[in-house]
Amino acid sequence: MTRRAIIPIVLGSVWLFGAEGRVKIIDNEVYIEEAGILRQLTRNGERKATASLSPKGTKVVYQDYKHQYESEGKNITTLTILDTGTGMIEHKIPIPTSPVRAALWDSQWLNERIIWTADNYYLYFIDAEKGKVIHVFWPGDNWSFSPDQEKMILKAGKPRGSSATLPDVVLLALVNKGSPLNNLDSDGEPPVNATAMEVYPEVRAWGEWKSPEKYSDENDENSDENHYIALPVWSPNSQKVAFVEYYKRTFWAVVLNIVVNGDRVKIGHKKVSLGNDLAVVKVFPSPYGVKLEWMPNSQAIRLETSKDGRKIRYLVDVETNQVVQIQ
Repeated sequence: MTRRAIIPIVLGSVWLFGAEGRVKIIDNEVYIEEAGILRQLTRNGERKATASLSPKGTKVVYQDYKHQYESEGKNITTLTILDTGTGMIEHKIPIPTSPVRAALWDSQWLNERIIWTADNYYLYFIDAEKGKVIHVFWPGDNWSFSPDQEKMILKAGKPRGSSATLPDVVLLALVNKGSPLNNLDSDGEPPVNATAMEVYPEVRAWGEWKSPEKYSDENDENSDENHYIALPVWSPNSQKVAFVEYYKRTFWAVVLNIVVNGDRVKIGHKKVSLGNDLAVVKVFPSPYGVKLEWMPNSQAIRLETSKDGRKIRYLVDVETNQVVQIQ
């Protein structure tokens, strides 16, 4: 999934679009346009950065223009949720971040209940009905929603700014459910990545994922311990994810079958070797140069890369593990 572009902070007025209307910030107040007529929702004069309308147009979320600094070096951005019918404030939700981080991106509605936002480091999910942060993730750019928008895959691995990289780990989160463990930190938020479960290479209980202790060395292409995973891609039916894995100097096509029943998750996986020929393609130290897409029936995946100026394509049947090179 490609992240949405950051909406720049604009003084004066800016239009922000929703599914059944649009909102506008004019002179620090939020307005909604309905049938060509502007209706004012706020009258507090506070400077606002961005506003976003829920898919059905029943709520608006906006965030502070300026960060408010607490003692202990915390940087607070407050998200405010309004009822568009009454203009009444339903929730004010503080998002504590470090002063060294950039401002939050614009807030996006995943559905009528769940809002997500991010800074340059962390990804936050807010339950608009409860007015609470229910997930805090550190996925970098490596995350994607399932087509049914009920699940999320994250790839944890490389520490920011590090020349070494941790072996990659694939995590699963249930977007609408929050933490099955209800485990909160001292700020009343779920700990980072604690509302996810590891589903590959190991399957662990909720909140028990851990970073591998061994580091790979990006400067040693011959190390058998180098381990990289391309961003997993969801199948059209939201029941499988597929990705290319590089380990032991071999490329693998991996498919996870994900069955969710309440808070219980059953994971099955199939893995087929693509050999080491792909390793000479200029995609080291990670297989991000390999394009992966699902066939519409969710029963096969197509892989595409290039070598010596020519494209190489594979078709992998995820039921039989048969690999065929195609034109």
